[in-house]
Amino acid sequence: MNKRKQRGNAQSLVVGLLATAAIVLVYLVGGLDWLELKTLDLRFRHANANRVQDDRLVCIDIDDGALEHVGRWPWSRDIQAGILGVLHEAGLRRLLYDIELTESEPLRSVVARHSDLLANLAALRVNMFTLTLPDIELRTTLQNWGQSYLAFHYQSEELTTPATRELRRRIRDWLAAHPELLSAPPHTYVDRLLADADITPAEHESALVALSFELSLRATLDRARLPLAGVAAAAPPVPALTPIYFAHARAARHCGFVVFDPDLDGVMRRTRLLVEHSGVAVPQLALSVALDELNIPPENISATPRALTLPAPGADEPLVIQLDDQGRAMIPWLAERDWHQQFGAHVPIDAAWVVFDRRLRTRFNREELLSALDTLITRGLMTNWTQFHQDLGRTLELADELHRARWADDADSAEFIARGLDQYENLLAESEPALLSDIETALSSAPTSASSDAAQPATIDVLRIARDALSANRAYREEIESTLSWLRERVADKIGLLGYTASALADMTPIPTHRRAPGVIAHANLLNGLLTGRTVRWVPTWVNALLAALVGLLATWVSSRTGPRLAGIITLLLIAIYALLAGWAAFQMWSVWVALVPAGLTLALGYVVVVVHRHLFLERESRQIARALGQYTSATLARRMAEDAELCKRAEMREVTAIFTDLANFTAISERIGAERTQHVLNVALGRFSDVMLRHEAMINKFIGDGIFAFWNPVIYPQTDHARRACATAVDLQRALDELIRVQATGGDEAFAQLALRVGVATGNAVVGPCGSEQKYDYTCIGDSVNVAARLESANKFFGTCRLVSETTRAQVGDEFAFRPLGGVQVKGKTQAVGVHELLGRAADVPADTLHYADQFAHALDTFQQRNWARALSEFSACAKLRPDDRAATFHIQTAQQYQQTPPPESWTGAIELTEK
Repeated sequence: MNKRKQRGNAQSLVVGLLATAAIVLVYLVGGLDWLELKTLDLRFRHANANRVQDDRLVCIDIDDGALEHVGRWPWSRDIQAGILGVLHEAGLRRLLYDIELTESEPLRSVVARHSDLLANLAALRVNMFTLTLPDIELRTTLQNWGQSYLAFHYQSEELTTPATRELRRRIRDWLAAHPELLSAPPHTYVDRLLADADITPAEHESALVALSFELSLRATLDRARLPLAGVAAAAPPVPALTPIYFAHARAARHCGFVVFDPDLDGVMRRTRLLVEHSGVAVPQLALSVALDELNIPPENISATPRALTLPAPGADEPLVIQLDDQGRAMIPWLAERDWHQQFGAHVPIDAAWVVFDRRLRTRFNREELLSALDTLITRGLMTNWTQFHQDLGRTLELADELHRARWADDADSAEFIARGLDQYENLLAESEPALLSDIETALSSAPTSASSDAAQPATIDVLRIARDALSANRAYREEIESTLSWLRERVADKIGLLGYTASALADMTPIPTHRRAPGVIAHANLLNGLLTGRTVRWVPTWVNALLAALVGLLATWVSSRTGPRLAGIITLLLIAIYALLAGWAAFQMWSVWVALVPAGLTLALGYVVVVVHRHLFLERESRQIARALGQYTSATLARRMAEDAELCKRAEMREVTAIFTDLANFTAISERIGAERTQHVLNVALGRFSDVMLRHEAMINKFIGDGIFAFWNPVIYPQTDHARRACATAVDLQRALDELIRVQATGGDEAFAQLALRVGVATGNAVVGPCGSEQKYDYTCIGDSVNVAARLESANKFFGTCRLVSETTRAQVGDEFAFRPLGGVQVKGKTQAVGVHELLGRAADVPADTLHYADQFAHALDTFQQRNWARALSEFSACAKLRPDDRAATFHIQTAQQYQQTPPPESWTGAIELTEK
């Protein structure tokens, strides 16, 4: 490699390295993060097939159908309590409740739905209204279940006013001084707090709010508490929490935060697993569920700033979760693009609501039935159902007592009352069919007994109310049982994740596999990864930067050492291989995230900048040489040869094959047709001939009047098959002329039909290189082979042929072409004879009779050269009979006759002396 090229490659290498360094620097400062995150999303969608969906998980959706059936959100907590109670009854083992319960809810009264259709509103009695305690109902349900996990938020900054913070501090200090009161109901010490903490009358209302907040914060932290000592490194502090209302927090098994930090493009991909507040380590909600499900003691958890280790009992290895510099773990998202399809069929929450609602309606129907029976018995009707009436009343009373016992946390009384209530329920269930039958009988007989009290319209209305209540309750029981059975099949012994999925609720955010998904799906994916032990890890930034630098260096080296096209192919191949291995395979097999963008950019940019630099600065001389060489050969070949400019300036002796062409008698034709037509005919013909030569990658040296001089195997482009290329060119030149004559025969210039082509081809040594002055030079060849080719082109006139090649050329092309030997000729300017052959064409295309004639002529020629004149005369005469216009045969007949009379000297070589050029 010459020094100029070495210097140019070194410059290209430096330019490529600078481009690589720039990309790596941009990556290190975060400039490529957005694009890299998009490639990560593609991997979650297309390289994530091995991720397992844990069959213990079931999603329970508060969807659009639930809002349509139950009513607009938020639902009252007694409704939430009833729904959760149904899920517990259906066998749901644990519940992740992705709904925040931050404030208390006031008491309210409830009346039966559609009561305006079932009763006269003007006659509604006080006992038809039920007083409900929403917070106590929900607390009781959560407490009885004991396996619910509640959600709260934290804030990155304190949002309260200084006055509020000061008031909370005073209440906190007072509670710390009276720890015995923390387990007592707040109403027992509110007055004492207001007095002891120096709360002014103007602060009373704010103090009650602050007290509720402090109790809620303590209860939330108590239920979310993890030992801080082992995990402090992975638990960044947060200044403020929005705690769960203390009544519910105390009833939960555990609490956890539900804050997700979207990336800079707004997509939710990762979350913190731990934070620290008030000296307590607080877990993420899904992590809290996983710790219990995997039986991991909190004190066994350990952490470093970059990893959280969960040693599950019985597992071969602990689960190690990688963390970023903000303490966040990557959520191991499932591949399904439609989040509705993740974790099997989702359970709509309104299925549980149906059970709760039908039971509530059953309660109100029983109230109606109790009132109706009371009226009927008072009027002397249905007196045989007095005991049922008493049992029904007692059932309703026991249901209320059971609620009160549960509200008061009196477990013993609640259990005793529940057993009694079951007995009364069984009694009612056994008696209701007979009661309904008696009421139907009473209604059917009423019209025929006009004098009876039963015929009174008011009494008939009461009978209808009782009948409708019993009939509705029977339908409700069937619906309740079928719905509960359906729920048990789907939720029994599973971990439920309950959250908003309705499109109208503001809990939707982009995730890697979907443009909008509810937050509860993030908890489901995180919990699934923790339970299955398959989490997402990533390569450190410095490793990604090193990989990018290495592949950028490789692309730069390849681009500086090879041509642009080959370098481009290699670069694309490297990008594809890197994307396949680092992008797809690493994530598919091991869930490892290797950065693709920096390496891909260094590969592409390393190639581009080197190619551009070479094009603008280093290849200017090569392009100039290529333009000059374009006069002699094809543009593609010229560019290839110009890649080594120094080589183009060097001359050396080497074997070449030269070709000369000439249009026979064109001078006479041009005199006849005039200058303008001569120019047109000559330009068209020489243009066709040049195309043929360029197709065979000849170096066209010059145009000589109506002829062309070209050669093969120059220094700048070695061609080992130069003789074959020259012969193929000679054959194709005649074809090109025949085609030109055929085309011009229809509406063209008739002068083309008069054209005839002569070609001479010779192979031998010649000096090849640029020759001329500094201002102008030609890339040419000089030597005997050139002279011989020129003489052979002219010798066609003597032999009456159109293509003659030298013996050396004939020997190098083998059997691909067919030839007729014409013997040796003594061309002017040479002392040694040159073997000459007529090129008949490609062997496969030459007719059999032509080949046979060539063999016959060769045999006669051999006889002639053996000085057997008589026999040679006979054989050449036979050839002349077959081809009367064959000048070579005629010449040898005349020569044989002459030599019969006057034999040549003993030194005769059999060569024919050509006296003309």
